[in-house]
Amino acid sequence: MALLPILEFPDPRLRTRAQPVNQVDDAIRTLIDDMFQTMYAAPGIGLAATQVNVHKRVIVIDVTESHDQPVPQPLSREQQSARRAVRERAADGGRPALTAPQLHTPYDA
Repeated sequence: MALLPILEFPDPRLRTRAQPVNQVDDAIRTLIDDMFQTMYAAPGIGLAATQVNVHKRVIVIDVTESHDQPVPQPLSREQQSARRAVRERAADGGRPALTAPQLHTPYDA
């Protein structure tokens, strides 16, 4: 596992459209492991692949204080509840977005 560099706003690569994941293979599994390690080290509660300059629809989430309920997944339009959980948890803790650490404002739910 490796720590990945997190892009920070206003990096234009953050606007790159992520591509769908058609198959979860070893490369995607490694990416997910690296993303979790990066997210926990930041620290954060969610991280999208685009934030680490990998433009695939993959997101990792763990909204627990103990970091024991990780949720890795390719992101589809139907998975809005995961995004909502991240916004709610961020609003509770007031944590900054990993790509904009200078901004420490809760998200709008």
